[in-house]
Amino acid sequence: MSAIDAAKTYTCQVTSSGSPSSTDTVTVTPIVVTAVNKEVLSGTDDVVISCQVTGITAQLGTVKWTNSVGTDVFISADAASLTVTDGSFDGSNSQTTILTVAAEITTADATYSCLITPAAQDDATEVSASVALNTYTITPHDRSVTTGKAQDISCTISGLGSAADIKWKDPNGADINPVTQTADYAIDDGKSGFAANTQVTKLTLKSGIMGAIDAAKTYTCQVTSSGSPSSTDTVTVTPIVVTAVNKEVSSTDTVTVTPIVVTAVNKEVLSGTDDVVISCQVTGITKIWN
Repeated sequence: MSAIDAAKTYTCQVTSSGSPSSTDTVTVTPIVVTAVNKEVLSGTDDVVISCQVTGITAQLGTVKWTNSVGTDVFISADAASLTVTDGSFDGSNSQTTILTVAAEITTADATYSCLITPAAQDDATEVSASVALNTYTITPHDRSVTTGKAQDISCTISGLGSAADIKWKDPNGADINPVTQTADYAIDDGKSGFAANTQVTKLTLKSGIMGAIDAAKTYTCQVTSSGSPSSTDTVTVTPIVVTAVNKEVSSTDTVTVTPIVVTAVNKEVLSGTDDVVISCQVTGITKIWN
């Protein structure tokens, strides 16, 4: 049975009382549970994960979901944030069961498992599959820039299981196409530098587009990973503006200039008789000299 990875047909042949042989066939279809891992932006949206069961001929006997430590989600500490939908047999030998994970508990990586028991007419042996829910964060890096000069802006995506697909949008929300807009933009999606679950994507604003930036502008980096819905964050580019104010002054103002004068007085004394005090007097100063 371990070698059966697709439907196989076996034939039973019956021969009775010298009559010609008669045959009929029995089809054996493997029951397969398929689960797809997901990567989601931490704490932002509810997440739907699923297990698709194929190869069955009737509604599943039982469906159960467990959390990372093997506890039934219905009795786990997060039960209020988890919703199970068993799904319905769709007539094409398939049934999909869904676990909805509320946004408030998608702030850390987790693993959920679906445990499936087919109907008795199929095979009442329990089968299971695990779904990894991986969370990531987007950190935008706002910049103050000098207009008229090419500048890079970036977003850092942390916690990814694999490199993500990246798009950038302009301040009007339109997708930036680095092929047709080469005069204004260049994009590095960061895939080649993906390491330690981190990807840094950069958008280069070339000198032409930078010359037109006269106020703060917002660009959007969009991240799509492992088939999950896209997530976005924004980067604000603020031009550095130097403002000089001219001044006019009155021509009648006066300035006082005071000379600094040092006055010393010579002295004559009788040799070797008394202590003598000599001095220098400084005038015209505004503070104590050292």
